[in-house]
Amino acid sequence: MPFFDLFNLLRKSFFLLVAFCPLHTGLSSQTIQTSDSLQILVAFDSSQQKKLIDSLIKVDYDKWAKVRLSDNALVVRYLYLQYCQPPCLFRDSAEWLIASIEFDDALYQDVKESNDPELLKKKYLDICSICRFKAHVENSLQNIINDRKPRMVTLKGGSYRMGDTFKRFHKKAEKPHKVEIKTFLIGKHELTFREYDLFCILTNRPKPINGSWGRDLLPVINVSWLDAIQFCNWRSKMDNLDTVYVFDGFGIVEMDQTANGYRLPTEAEWEYAARDQGQNFLYSNGTNKIYTRLVNFSAPVSHGGLRERPVGPVAVGSLSSWNSIGLYDFSGNVAEWCWDWYDEMYYWYSAQNNPSGPKEGLERVIRGGGYDQGQEKCTVFNRDFQIPSARKKNLGFRLARNM
Repeated sequence: MPFFDLFNLLRKSFFLLVAFCPLHTGLSSQTIQTSDSLQILVAFDSSQQKKLIDSLIKVDYDKWAKVRLSDNALVVRYLYLQYCQPPCLFRDSAEWLIASIEFDDALYQDVKESNDPELLKKKYLDICSICRFKAHVENSLQNIINDRKPRMVTLKGGSYRMGDTFKRFHKKAEKPHKVEIKTFLIGKHELTFREYDLFCILTNRPKPINGSWGRDLLPVINVSWLDAIQFCNWRSKMDNLDTVYVFDGFGIVEMDQTANGYRLPTEAEWEYAARDQGQNFLYSNGTNKIYTRLVNFSAPVSHGGLRERPVGPVAVGSLSSWNSIGLYDFSGNVAEWCWDWYDEMYYWYSAQNNPSGPKEGLERVIRGGGYDQGQEKCTVFNRDFQIPSARKKNLGFRLARNM
């Protein structure tokens, strides 16, 4: 396309964009006549720029659909995107990229399905431009997916004594016994809202409630065991790994123990990691006593309970309480789902090599304790449980993988 024609197309498209902009009465002729569409905002001060950008963000989508069908749709869309690129204040960047991809598909089909050869010829360059831009958008989306990839730590296999080795609470469910664990990977942190929200956006499911604490780098909460394993399979696909979980259509989930994708840790793997590869102590920071300045749990004043922060989850890795291999928050912050079915007597008949729990049950194992639970719940051997569909404000999960 000759430069002069492209210039006129840009200028006409901006007039069309202005027609749908609630602030069009404030545009000066000097601004409209600018030869470079990327400099249109220069003539405005910062407050006017914000108003114009806000008006573009809040564009009427019915009107926008009409713009899309116009001869100038590609350029108008370019201008719209130019002034509403992420981060928009109320729009997640991934949501906008998805909307862009869907829009490209719709416009492409409008042209592709036309029976008018002249129209197809006229739109040929536009189609090519759309395809190129779509590839750019999809690459941008992939960059976001890659940026939110879980951070994993390799744990070398070994043997250890699992259970209440201190015989502190004398629970039959925590009977000490020896297990062997093979080398595996486990999440450096509990999974965050930032990582889980992307899953919700790309699979069109509601985001979990976050209470009043915020999202981003806080551990995701209010997710069920079923939510967690669905996330595992999705993330595996995003990283071109084998999916671990198989659904039979009747609500029964099987685990492919040979797959290399993301999964929940087994109870034995979780405790091995919490014990800093099988060492003997009460809490995951390598000590037999914890304080709220180091571990996020509910404690009496006599046990370091003078908090310097509100009661609730905190950003993963924000407390100076990690073990020697760089793992955070196994004790406190939020409790964590494990793969295993729960059986109070399982430790009495557990397999010694890489145990993965009973074959069936009603509840799934929970480990680690949360911000609103006492020190007993935060020990490396404490066992808890919930039905797989339960969603709790102090319950999240972390990922594991086979080597």
